[in-house]
Amino acid sequence: MSSRALRRLERQRETLASEEAPEVDDEVEYQHPPQQQKAKKNLFALIGDNSDDDVDDHARDDTDEAVKPEPMKVSLPTKSQKRKNKKKAKAQVAKEDSEDDFDKVLKEYGIEPEQAIDTTQELDMDEDDEDDTAHFILDPSFRFFTPKKQVRCAKLLSVDTKDLDPDNEFKKLFGKLSQEAIDDANSTTSTSIPPEDLQKIRRMARIVRGWGGRDRRSIPGTTRKLVLTKIRDDWIPTQKKDMTMEELTAREIVQDRLSTSEDWIDVINNDVTTELKYGIKYYKFERGEDSKMANSQFFASVVLRPNHEAVAQLLGRYPYHVETILQVALILIRQGDKSNSNGLVERALFAFDRAFKQSFEIGNGLSRLPFNYYLNREFYLAIFRYIQVLTKKGTHYTAFTYAKLLLSLDPSEDPFGVRYFIDFYACIAGEFQWLVDFVNSALVKTYTNWYTPGLAYSCPLALLSLGKHKEAKEALQRAFVAHPYTGYKLLESIGLADDIPVNDYSVFEVGPEIEATTTAYLLQAPAIWKNAQDRTFLHDTLLEFIRSEIALDNTREKNGLIPNNFIRFAILSDEGKVMAKIPKEWWEENEIFEYDILPPKVGNVERLEDFIDDRIMNSFTDDEHLMEMVRNMSLQELIDNAPHD
Repeated sequence: MSSRALRRLERQRETLASEEAPEVDDEVEYQHPPQQQKAKKNLFALIGDNSDDDVDDHARDDTDEAVKPEPMKVSLPTKSQKRKNKKKAKAQVAKEDSEDDFDKVLKEYGIEPEQAIDTTQELDMDEDDEDDTAHFILDPSFRFFTPKKQVRCAKLLSVDTKDLDPDNEFKKLFGKLSQEAIDDANSTTSTSIPPEDLQKIRRMARIVRGWGGRDRRSIPGTTRKLVLTKIRDDWIPTQKKDMTMEELTAREIVQDRLSTSEDWIDVINNDVTTELKYGIKYYKFERGEDSKMANSQFFASVVLRPNHEAVAQLLGRYPYHVETILQVALILIRQGDKSNSNGLVERALFAFDRAFKQSFEIGNGLSRLPFNYYLNREFYLAIFRYIQVLTKKGTHYTAFTYAKLLLSLDPSEDPFGVRYFIDFYACIAGEFQWLVDFVNSALVKTYTNWYTPGLAYSCPLALLSLGKHKEAKEALQRAFVAHPYTGYKLLESIGLADDIPVNDYSVFEVGPEIEATTTAYLLQAPAIWKNAQDRTFLHDTLLEFIRSEIALDNTREKNGLIPNNFIRFAILSDEGKVMAKIPKEWWEENEIFEYDILPPKVGNVERLEDFIDDRIMNSFTDDEHLMEMVRNMSLQELIDNAPHD
């Protein structure tokens, strides 16, 4: 019998023994006869010695005489403790059963379970054996974006957590602010609230010890500080977290990739092992069973029977339910109430912020949140919404920092298409050298699809701003060869002369992807190509390339499908011109819900429907069916079916 089976059998025996033990209502202390305790070791005798057994005999004898025996206290478990122990034992047995099933899969591929995750292999970070080829096919496993490349690019995606606070950017813009001004700004509510309700919340905050603190970043029950948000006066004080964060085990990561990848299990296993050794960690957000009521009511009010008022009422009952918060914020934006909507987005970020695990290093560029987990997707959505809030406030450097953070959470998938807009924020924030380094890194060069029109044509602008005109011309030529259609359209939109051959781009076969991504960049381009000298350079250089027919043999301009990450970006940006480029057939084939736009279709994918109460859903379904029957009945039928005394 294997050691795992023996451990499981032993736990089952302990569970049965605890069930048969007599019930004890209170914790009882038993006084045992005095026993001689184990000698305390002389710490000085251990210096320079790794062995616990080789302690000097004389030191041991002296210590034994010095230590007096004390009565040992033994406590029996209470009823509640027994129930908890029983649940833990059953959960452990179920976990080990699933591990046994996974071990069988490993053995089918000739991999011993004990060797599945080998952590003894040494890795050489200095070895330079990486492939610098730009690969045309974006494989699902992102095989060419190796762990070594990810680690080398981590610095480009790392952020200083101080830069996540827009107040610090305001200080740089307007000079040093007094502490009174900062405190006054922080004390403002994030949403409009009646004064009497605000007084009640403040009284509650005094009761909940550790709520906020002087820096407004303290969390009850922990010494960890908030990173993304500051607690506002109108936020309901509570010690209970609405969610938690868990670090994924190597086994869980392998299982997730097996559900989506076509690679062999030994290849996946080796990749995961290598990533973990390089310090790349994977996390997911989780909620407890008590959230099913809020999830169910939200689902019913948004999907089954859409009702804005019902969603707004849910916010009063569940003030930190992130789906409700973000949905109400979106409703307020469409009603023109931007101030209150901005505050709600901050509150949604707070719900995630207080759930961060102590080991979660949010700014190191190596912490990952897989997109297949439902609450991870909600965190992506909250960050994207907050970037929009920061843009409206004019804090572009903070928005740029959040864009880096959003990309760092999954640089391979890039679920919200950060590569389609981060160049805009880098240029607006004046981070020109960062943009050049980013375009020349494996984060862009590994796959041709990662070299987006925005990155391609903004890089020459960054080089011009750095005074590197020769490199700027070379970068513009590279951009035009990769995206000639975008170059023609860019001349058409911000060109300086009447002799622009705008019709020449008809020679290229332009599909939905090229047309949509070009349209998205052209909406941003005028805001960054503002300098007259830069425009002249763009005009003259592009005309030179066009006349030399440098890009006529281009093969990248194909009739490709629009990537899902760009579609998410387009929908969330709410740009009509961009969404109009998405084919009509796509809208007919896909159902879009704004709380979870385009979840993955392949693999172990969590959805909101997985975390709702079926009984509540059945009641809503029955009620809807009844209302449909009533609508279809005639007046006489309603009278005939009405109850009579």
